[in-house]
Formats: sequence, structure tokens, C-alpha cells
Amino acid sequence: KDLALAFSEKMDLPAGKANDLARAANGNFVRGKNMITEDENRKENFNQFVKLMRLAWKKDIISLSEWADETALSGREAQKRFLTFAIGQLRENFMLNIGQDKNQLVYLVGEEAEFAGKFKQFINKKNIVPLINEFTLAHTHISANGNAKIVLLDLALNVVKLIRK
Repeated sequence: KDLALAFSEKMDLPAGKANDLARAANGNFVRGKNMITEDENRKENFNQFVKLMRLAWKKDIISLSEWADETALSGREAQKRFLTFAIGQLRENFMLNIGQDKNQLVYLVGEEAEFAGKFKQFINKKNIVPLINEFTLAHTHISANGNAKIVLLDLALNVVKLIRK
């Protein structure tokens, strides 16, 4: 409550948004402040994540290839931020799937929480570890100057296989 009040006063946020931000930041003022400044990047990453997951579920290989090409156009740092964001989203959806929202271990708000309400059923005990491993491997390859188009297409094709487990 103190953190929400601080966000409300110092960042001039409405009470509801300040509460959501305090919860998402897990009580960390600096993280919350960064979340405000990185909001645009977060929205872009979220849109990319949703697009990837929907295309993977539909098994739309042509569109996945276009997604990989489009995502590869962003810089390496932006690609790594997306992959890190996606790992976080997978974690949050898994935690929702196993009912950890009642223990306040899920830190999603707004659009992310709304999407997760529908998407959480697809992230389960059978596929969470392989999915995290694929995103981590892609992050490692991008960090090591791997060809982004190839790395991201490989990731997308593996997500197609894993999302239905």
C-alpha cells in the first residue's frame, strides 16, 4: 500500500493504476519506475508474444516465417528483451495454470492479465520447461550473434510443436 501511494503521489498516477503497478513491481519502487518508462517496449513485446503464440497455435507457418523476418529487423538488444519478456510471460501463465494467483505469485495486470486468462491453459507441466529452454536457447544464440531470422524461425517452429503438448 505504501508503494502504491508513492506511485500515486510521485508519478502522478491514478490509485487503481498505482495499485496495479505496485503489485506488478512486486514491491520494488525502482522496478515499478522502470516499468513506467519501459511501457512502450513492454506493449510491443506483449504484442509480439501474443502474435507468436496465436500463429503457433494456428500452425500458420507462412505467417510465422513473416513474424520471424519482422522481428529480426529489430536490433539484437530488442530481440533479447523480447525473448526475456516472453520467458516471463510463460512463467506467469504457468503460475496461473497451476493456481498460484491465489498465493499472489502472478504479477500480470491489464491486457497481459486479460490475455493470460485465456492463454494459461496452453502452458502446462508438459511444455513449460521445453518452452523456456527454447526461448533461452534463442536468447543465447542471438547474444552470440546468430542469424536472427534463422534463430527466430527455429524458435517459432519449435513453439508450434510444444504449444500443443
